[in-house]
Amino acid sequence: MCIRDRSVTIMTNGKKMTENRNLDVDVLEDEIREFRGTDKINEVEFKNNKIKKIDGLFVAEGIATSIDLARKIGAVIEENNIKVDENMETAIKKIEDMSLNAWPSHKMELYDGWILRFSYFYTHRTNSVEQFGNSTLTWREKIPYCESVYKRLGTPAVFKISPLVSPDFDYVLENRGYAIQHTTNVMAMSMNAARLDTPYPDVTFCDNIPSEWIESLFRLKNTTNPIHRKVVPSMYQAILKETICASIRMDNQIIATGLGILDRDYIGIYAIHVKEEYRKHGYARQICTGLLKEGMKKGAQNAYLQVVEGNDNARVLYKSLGFHQLYTYWFRVQPDENGNFPPEK
Repeated sequence: MCIRDRSVTIMTNGKKMTENRNLDVDVLEDEIREFRGTDKINEVEFKNNKIKKIDGLFVAEGIATSIDLARKIGAVIEENNIKVDENMETAIKKIEDMSLNAWPSHKMELYDGWILRFSYFYTHRTNSVEQFGNSTLTWREKIPYCESVYKRLGTPAVFKISPLVSPDFDYVLENRGYAIQHTTNVMAMSMNAARLDTPYPDVTFCDNIPSEWIESLFRLKNTTNPIHRKVVPSMYQAILKETICASIRMDNQIIATGLGILDRDYIGIYAIHVKEEYRKHGYARQICTGLLKEGMKKGAQNAYLQVVEGNDNARVLYKSLGFHQLYTYWFRVQPDENGNFPPEK
């Protein structure tokens, strides 16, 4: 598949393309040549040069490069199906806003519709540039400025690339030598579709985030950097939204953690970690189920979470609870003067 500046071209590789509406057109193997549209698909061109206008939802089956398509037009990706919805941008914007609320950085700067986040590179999310509003300055001016800020702070410049960000911006960073790191899938669900039949007798909940919980999280994540251990507790304490803190104890120590953050009609699920020797005993499922049910008691009607690409065990767990793939984002990371990149976290 290739992506053009103002359209999307999909090579079907022999797969059948089907529409989910009663359109007056036969869609056969290898017949579709091009989709046109920006916010949504509004036109389809077939190889016989016939053009059909599409208004609304279109399903394309069997496309392997779904992330690229999602990045261009905003799409719900379910397995090998792409569902393009004109309301997708609104849904992504809502979750992006809530994820910013859920995880404050140690330091932040607002800059012409961008937010520069800094946390001594504890995570990519809390140490990157995010675009949240309209810009008046050019990328040519803004990117070097961000690079200079992060250089002064002692970390590489990192930019978050979500489907809300122009693909051209991603290409600009690629041409500057930036690499993709920490590709992350955002999953969501309506509580009406949740499968929460697992009991959770081992889980303890509290409304605040105790220092013992944070110390246990450091231990579970093997966080030894003294600067991180110093500043991260203040980041958790800076969360303004209502929280539900979950933990499981064994032998008088916390061996599993989870955090629910309530925002609007959603609960965000964060910090799911289980001590290695206690994994595959259902503790993560207990914590997730408990957080979701406690969130429902507090009015949550929907849920979202983020899982790093490659964490297949977590993805299987979340799908079994009812979560589905919503969209994907990644980070563009600046190389150092020797062309090297920081290790992925």
